[in-house]
Amino acid sequence: MVPYRARGVLRRLKGPTVCLALLTVGLSGAVSLDHASGQPSSPQTTADVYYKTEGVPVGPPAPPSGATVYARYGSLDNRILVWFVTQQHTYFGGFVLALPIFCVIIELMGLLACSSRCTRASCGTWAGRSRR
Repeated sequence: MVPYRARGVLRRLKGPTVCLALLTVGLSGAVSLDHASGQPSSPQTTADVYYKTEGVPVGPPAPPSGATVYARYGSLDNRILVWFVTQQHTYFGGFVLALPIFCVIIELMGLLACSSRCTRASCGTWAGRSRR
């Protein structure tokens, strides 16, 4: 016998499970038919270009190789411009993030390394000894 709480969970899971099952059956039927003739399609096996193994190709064919022409602004290549802007952005982000962290660490080191010779102003606390 199923506990009371588990019955509610089973009821809630019944609808999505049925939808998923119908979707799976529908998609498997659509994939197995050839679109032009309506007959079940047979996969064509070909040899892999790199490994030279037999198999069914998956995915779209590779685009033809050739010289790729990228946009240019005057005599400046677009890829170089994007690289330069990205690099400067990274440098600026590193400076903006690293400088405050470095300053806080140096301040903490100065506060923790306070000796008895420190004055109140240089130590940052009012508990230091006065100057003699």
